[in-house]
Amino acid sequence: MKMTLNRFYDYFPGNSLSDNYSPLNFSEKIIIFGSIIFAAGIPWSHVFGYIGAGIVFSGALISPGFVRFAKGEKKLLILFLSFFAWGIILSFAVAVRSGDGIETIFAYFAHWLIPLVIGLWLPSRYKIKILYLWISSMFILGLISFLAFTGFFEAPRFSKEGMLFGLHNHIQFAALLLLGFNIIYGLFLTPGISKKRILFTGISGALFLVFFILTGSRAWWVAGFISIGGMTVHHMLANRSRKTALILAAVGILFAAGSVAIFPQVRDRINRTGFNDPNFIHRRNMAVMAWEVIKENPVLGIGPGQTPLLKKYYDRMDRMNLPQETGYLHKKHFHNIYLQMAAEFGFPGLILFIFILYRSFIVLFTARSKAAGNYNTGIVYGIIWSFAALIIAEFFDCLMRGPAVAMEYFWVLGICAGLNRIVTK
Repeated sequence: MKMTLNRFYDYFPGNSLSDNYSPLNFSEKIIIFGSIIFAAGIPWSHVFGYIGAGIVFSGALISPGFVRFAKGEKKLLILFLSFFAWGIILSFAVAVRSGDGIETIFAYFAHWLIPLVIGLWLPSRYKIKILYLWISSMFILGLISFLAFTGFFEAPRFSKEGMLFGLHNHIQFAALLLLGFNIIYGLFLTPGISKKRILFTGISGALFLVFFILTGSRAWWVAGFISIGGMTVHHMLANRSRKTALILAAVGILFAAGSVAIFPQVRDRINRTGFNDPNFIHRRNMAVMAWEVIKENPVLGIGPGQTPLLKKYYDRMDRMNLPQETGYLHKKHFHNIYLQMAAEFGFPGLILFIFILYRSFIVLFTARSKAAGNYNTGIVYGIIWSFAALIIAEFFDCLMRGPAVAMEYFWVLGICAGLNRIVTK
């Protein structure tokens, strides 16, 4: 079994860090075991993410303080804690239901900070292999969903309504598939990669891209086009590989055109796009309602988790003839994470959230500079552009509320943050 796994990993560009490590202690073995459960299981259910995280934390408690956070990581952690503290204050100061507020803050804590930390705690020599395990699990889930999509078997939880769902909703699945694709594409673009690995990453990346297109998430199509296009153009300018970049652009265009030609479900999603699309109308109306909330509660907001309780605003939308997708006691978010933060946490909370995103990028760019000259650069490169896509797509949704997507994205952020740091005993 070990030989089979090693041969599989040979096809991936690996971690170029030295193999001269001291033996793993008991705490590290538990952390690795929990990380394996997290990586292999979370694409299928966030419950595996919770289980894996719990095991990792039990390992960390055995040897507390065995990881020293770098300066940039400490700044990010301080921002997280400041955001949570502000949310707790608002839960008691302005929220109609304080319990819902505390529950919401705990959810952010569990879906942001915990995955980040367990990614950081994972011993450096195993970060890449366990990240590949997550990519492999995502690929299997995408393939099963594709088989359901093509009629090989019927399974609505994997594919329905002409879209791939992959045990999530189609928007969440698109975000996760793009993360997997961008990492593989970042490896594919790495200078000096062998022909064997070019072939392997090229084929697997192409399949990831097909799965991504078939999710039918138009917001993520736009975000994906920008991130993939940005990666390609940057590769052309930074590595002076104009010919390669032009070939990749042509292949991408052919992929998109082929998807439209082959799959009528894709054409249907495109044809439905417009100002009369119910999805557009509902999102526009939600934005109007969010702005009404923000105007009247600019500093303190309404409190975390209070969006379903805004009866007077739902009534106001009815009087303005602006129908909502769901209403009082049912609607949980505004389909725009930035409006969501401003409405529930006020502008101070929105500013803290924006600084969290900003500091996340600083951590990623720092990781990329430290990884310069080895294959880890391609991995971090793909994750940077995935975060860029997430920031764009979140103007149309609230995936960062978690658990799906938020846990995975902050986990890979933690992986990157400690990628080139040897764990300190």
